[in-house]
Amino acid sequence: MNLKIVQVMTIPEIPSASGIVFWNNHYFIIGDDSPFLFELNSNFEVLRKIQIFSTDKLVGQRIPKAKKPDFEALEIVEDREL
Repeated sequence: MNLKIVQVMTIPEIPSASGIVFWNNHYFIIGDDSPFLFELNSNFEVLRKIQIFSTDKLVGQRIPKAKKPDFEALEIVEDREL
């Protein structure tokens, strides 16, 4: 398999991105040092920030290194009866 990068972009609202998944015509992005799961539309515009960790001890928009989780991936799993 060959992969080709066709576009590089920066999304200022998202401080880091360790995992990304495309589901239901939306992108979901999670990062190690962000207390939010980000939902983006197909144009990569942030639709909402879903808080998953406390924002009490943020440094700017980031969780301090000593307290941040270590996300490496993101996946959507549907619960359907077969």
